[in-house]
Amino acid sequence: MNSDIAVWEQAMAGPPGFCLTFVQDRTPREVLGAYTPRSTDASLLTLAEARQALRPPYTVSLLRAGQVGSWSFCFEDDLPEGFKPRVLQRLSTGTNVIQVIRGGDGLNTVQRLRCGRQIEFFEPVYRPTLRGDGPHILFGEARDAASRHPERLPLYVTLAVIGQRIGGVVDLALLEGPLLTAFLADSDRESSRPQLSAPLSPKARGLGRLLGPMQT
Repeated sequence: MNSDIAVWEQAMAGPPGFCLTFVQDRTPREVLGAYTPRSTDASLLTLAEARQALRPPYTVSLLRAGQVGSWSFCFEDDLPEGFKPRVLQRLSTGTNVIQVIRGGDGLNTVQRLRCGRQIEFFEPVYRPTLRGDGPHILFGEARDAASRHPERLPLYVTLAVIGQRIGGVVDLALLEGPLLTAFLADSDRESSRPQLSAPLSPKARGLGRLLGPMQT
């Protein structure tokens, strides 16, 4: 796992903050559709091409979506939208979502959802912050991995644990290469006030059939 941790660290150490959201059994375009009504306008761009397309005044931010195995992801490193309750509700309808946020203020969080219900939420390996309906599978695995790699930052250890679960790594080459890219206008942003609604299906007992090995 040590080499995986290093790959995640190289990829994620650059931006001062980011929001990385994984959604199971959805295409990158379907994932972008949960963020913006203009997902049909998304195009395949490298990071350099996407940055070049941004023009002042900067009233839009980038949504960059790709795929790792059966999971798609959206990466945001400026004015993230993915953490907002309504966006999470849409992303997690009928599937599993894992989200990792590194805040510019130094606060890092991880959460896992299913059908709008928060299964676990925590700051990497810090038990007092742990909440959610459970089971707290990712927290337990990240805590155990961190104990084996005390020289590594808990955030990157947790990302490596997630990578093992999704079956791949979001490395620097993937982030900088061609990804489905949408530009989110300020006028299309959701309010951050509404809370996650009631689940759309019976209460999850675990990650269930979609993530078989993670059953307890």
